[in-house]
Amino acid sequence: MTQTAQPNRKRSTQYDRHVGGRLRLARTSRGMSQSDLGQTLGLTFQQVQKYERGANRISAGRLFEASIILKVEIVYFFEGLDGCTDPIPIEIVDNEASSLFAMIWSIEDSRVRTLILDLISALATGDAKQRKRLARRQRKAP
Repeated sequence: MTQTAQPNRKRSTQYDRHVGGRLRLARTSRGMSQSDLGQTLGLTFQQVQKYERGANRISAGRLFEASIILKVEIVYFFEGLDGCTDPIPIEIVDNEASSLFAMIWSIEDSRVRTLILDLISALATGDAKQRKRLARRQRKAP
């Protein structure tokens, strides 16, 4: 007899890998090891590693706990998924990038973080209209 594939078998999806990559990015930007995050969540570092690779799916409850520990909003893990066809490789390339991430994510006010990220995006893309919109929003911000 030949074995057939199980139709309901859970498989890693691009979404699992994206969320895992965002988990890794948030963790490393805070200088936290997989062991540290695992201990805080009541997991082994191997389980955190599997989450970050997207090999295992993260439950909603566990993702919520991680968002509290890493001081990010829950939507952070899903940012960039619109139109995503391939998993986004998220790697911190050098110390400069790591420092930048750490500084941005140390800002507690999410509105200020969003404004900074929007500004960086406008500068990187050269979008003059977006820069003007940002300037108007910054004048309105407290």
